[in-house]
Order: sequence, then structure tokens, then C-alpha cells
Amino acid sequence: MNNIRVVVALRGVAALTVALFHIVCAPMGFMEDLAIRSLFLKGASGVQMFFIISGLVIPLSLIRTNFQINRLGRFMLKRTIRIEPTYLAMIALSMGFIALREFLLQDGGIAFPSARDFFLNVTYLVPFFDAEWINPVFWTLGVELQYYLLIALVWPLARKLSHPIWLLLLPLLGLLGREYTTNEFITHWVQFFNIGIVLALYLTHRINRKVFLVVEVLCLGCIFYGWDLFYASLATATLAVIYIFPQKTGGRVFQFIGEQSYSLYLIHGLTGCTTVNLAMRFIPMDHGWQKIVVVLLAVVVSLISAQLLFLLVERPTMKRSKRINLN
Repeated sequence: MNNIRVVVALRGVAALTVALFHIVCAPMGFMEDLAIRSLFLKGASGVQMFFIISGLVIPLSLIRTNFQINRLGRFMLKRTIRIEPTYLAMIALSMGFIALREFLLQDGGIAFPSARDFFLNVTYLVPFFDAEWINPVFWTLGVELQYYLLIALVWPLARKLSHPIWLLLLPLLGLLGREYTTNEFITHWVQFFNIGIVLALYLTHRINRKVFLVVEVLCLGCIFYGWDLFYASLATATLAVIYIFPQKTGGRVFQFIGEQSYSLYLIHGLTGCTTVNLAMRFIPMDHGWQKIVVVLLAVVVSLISAQLLFLLVERPTMKRSKRINLN
């Protein structure tokens, strides 16, 4: 099963929930109602949805192309062309925003990145050194890159293990990673990637239903133990939607958002949160409906800016990436 249409819609849901989380909760002094903040803080879990989806789609690609270790260079080149130009564009936009903000406000609120920080961001090495991401959402791209490298190196070896008993190591490794590594490393989040990996193995008939169910239940149990009931429920729901409704589109709205989810994820903090901050400066916030209007406006601005980034940068590089054949 190579084309799982519902994944696009789920990407849209994930990107939109993360965007709402930042738009509502990140601007200082905007949303002070604790109940509302608590609700929208859950939107950060869209990141874990992305991890589950990546856990699914990358193994499907490796299986479809009969990936071998000698194709590692082409695999990483394909992934780099797919994600790097949009990422570099966002680094440039973020640095431009920081410079413009300081020019206008001159309050030193956001430090301009040093050459060292710029280099570490471009090379995704921030977690390995004492540095900071230029944009707070960039940390997940570092985790994704670590995942691409890890699975490309491990996959050819794992294929040679004929007995599925080795899959029982996945939840154990996830527990250890959660306990002993920080959240900027793939090992911390590998339990969520495991959910997608095991599903990919089942959908391509590498494992039977019994093994699939046993390993998934163990992984979900470990998520409950390592995180909480909410994250276990989120992972279960994501898995169930993909398993039960693989060819559902989720509707035009979420298909549209899902197609540009990468661009939306990267740019919403810059454009959406800035919209809220500007509104707070010039619009009275005496009533709840005013904040609702501002949030909706920020979402629209984020979607428009994401569409521009998608059309100008992401879609052209996506097409170039597809030309690289891994067969």
C-alpha cells in the first residue's frame, strides 16, 4: 500500500493544531484564561502526529524501492532536496524578521543569531552543541533528520532478521530513549516513530496481524507509561484513522492544508504570532470575541503565507526530489 490518502489530511490536522497552539499560547499576555490555554497547549501534540506519520511513510518508501545501504547517498540527497530549500528560506526569513524587529523596536528582545548559531542551524547540529534554534519549531526538523539517517542505516540490517521477535525490542528501546535522552534527539521520541514503522510492516505484509497488534499495543502502553493517557490516546487515534480509513481524503480543507503542512509548520510562528502581537498593540482586547477574531485572522495570515512559501519554494523542490530514483 503505497498511497495512503488520509495521511495528507492528518498532516493538515497536525500542522493546524501546532499553529493554533503557538498563535494562542506563545504571544505574551494574549490569552490569560487558564482553561483556554490548557486546551490549546494540547495542540503541541501535532508534532507527535508528524512523528507517527514519518514513521509510516519513510519505511513504505524504503520497502517500495527495495532500499539497499549503497543507496544511502541518494536517499539523503532526495530527502535534503525535499526539505532543505524550504528550511533555508525560513532561516533567511527568520533572520530578516529579527533584524527588522530590532531596527523598529530597538529593545534587544530577540538576539540576532551569531555566525556559529547560523552554521549549527543550517547543519542541524544545534542539539550537539551549546546553541539555540533560530526558530523554535526547527528542533523537530533536527529530530526528523536523525530519523532519516537512523532508519536508512538500520533498515538493510533489519530486513535480514527473518523472525519478528526482534520487533519486541522497539518498545523497549523507546522506553530507554525516553528515560535517558533529551527531547532534541530521535531516541527520545522513537516510540512514536515505532507506531508508524510497525504499521508500515503490517501494510506491506512483512508481519502478520497478531504480531502487528501485539507490538502496537506494547508501544502504545509504553507511550502511556512514558508520557500520559492523552499522548497514548492521540497515538491510538492516529493509528486507527490510518488503519481503518486509509483512502479517505478528510475533505478538501484538510487536503489543502495537508499539502502545504510543511510550509505552514515552518512559517506560522513568524506570520501568525506576529499578527497577534501587532493586533495587541493596536486593537483593544477587552472582549473575548476580539481575541477570537484575532486568532482567526492569524490563522488566515499563516495559511496565506504558507501557500506562498509552498508555491515559491516547497513545491518546485518537491518536484525535483521526486526525480531522484532510489530503485
